[in-house]
Amino acid sequence: MSDFRDISTSVVVHSAPKVEKFTPMSGQNAGKEQTVLNFRAYHPNFQRQEDGSFKMLDSDWYDVKYNGKAIEQVQGLLKDGMTLEVRGSMRERVWKDREGNDRTTHEIFAKSLGLSLTQPGLIGVEFQKPDRSRQAQTEPAKER
Repeated sequence: MSDFRDISTSVVVHSAPKVEKFTPMSGQNAGKEQTVLNFRAYHPNFQRQEDGSFKMLDSDWYDVKYNGKAIEQVQGLLKDGMTLEVRGSMRERVWKDREGNDRTTHEIFAKSLGLSLTQPGLIGVEFQKPDRSRQAQTEPAKER
């Protein structure tokens, strides 16, 4: 199955993100080099027990791909164990392993990544409001 469906979920980053460049052979970007940020992530699943505690169940694993703005900056911010809110499209890709068994990979093509501000381990967040007047001078005028 390779049908895409919308997804919005929280995930935990499991591996260091890697920036990769490739050139598609077909589609609207055929022949144009593309840059994508890839990382593994999981969504932990829990079940409430009768005593009110939670038992961790198997996690849902994803290969997350992001090709939005500021890829290198995003790569530098993401850390193993960090919780993110991810929105985008997901597809299941079925493939065969060396023994000929069917395997399924869940791929999320992220349109946006958001940092969960309530996660444990978050020490601080730095933000500097962009200077809109300076940005307007450097950007080309948009047609109306």
